Amino acid sequence: MHFQKQNIGYTSGGSSKNSKVKAIVFDLGNTLLDTRGLRRNAIEKGLYAVYDYYQKHSRLRDVIKTISFKPHEMAEEIMNSTGQGANLSEYKLRNILSDLGVHSKDLDLVYKIYFTHYIAALVSHNNMNDNSFLFIGAKSTLEKLYSDYNLYLMSKGPDEIRMEEVAASGLYIYFDKFFFTRSKDAYFYKKMLNEIGMIHSPEGVVVVGDNEMDDIKIPKSLGMWTVRMIPRGFYDGSFSNTVTDADHKIANLSVLSSILEKINKILSHNS
Repeated sequence: MHFQKQNIGYTSGGSSKNSKVKAIVFDLGNTLLDTRGLRRNAIEKGLYAVYDYYQKHSRLRDVIKTISFKPHEMAEEIMNSTGQGANLSEYKLRNILSDLGVHSKDLDLVYKIYFTHYIAALVSHNNMNDNSFLFIGAKSTLEKLYSDYNLYLMSKGPDEIRMEEVAASGLYIYFDKFFFTRSKDAYFYKKMLNEIGMIHSPEGVVVVGDNEMDDIKIPKSLGMWTVRMIPRGFYDGSFSNTVTDADHKIANLSVLSSILEKINKILSHNS
């Protein structure tokens, strides 16, 4: 499903007359948002809320002892098992909590409190103009590209959750449309290309993301340019040793503008 950006008083973005690249599609998590710290604190708060709930009910106190319910350690384990929160989804969080011994009836409570605190933290940081939840160069790059290209945002996950996340981060002002999906398969990309008017010229689209399959191999097979975001220290292994099928790989979004210039030159030469 896609969402159209509302007119909020910003000058509309658009591709430059001299640019062969007409659209840039960004993934959200692990590409623009670096929310590992916010997620960890939110998870811990959710677990502590359940811990307090157990303590207040005598019949549940023994549960804490039985499953060694230690919120701080459990939050650490969850983050470690999801790449420091890099791949944390509702489904994965529920499975991990269940494996750690949290009762099934309490999973909704933990997730609700976690997500509420996470969104509140995003809003708070954004309101204070604290961009620590963004990867280096994310906001400045979007601001720079906004006037020259049509920018789109995509992400896997429930529409309402992803939209709330985008709104809380303040990033929604830079994008013309948002595309949220359960699966980034070829059908999703073809539908997106059609909706942005690029189905017959996919070479004019650049996809920027972190997932080798979802963000790189599939869109590349459909004729789009691809740039893989590999933040230093974010994944196992070094940046230089990371093998990718992407046309370009970057560790910092600040270099994206120079890559777009290279792609434009290649497209101009081939036209």
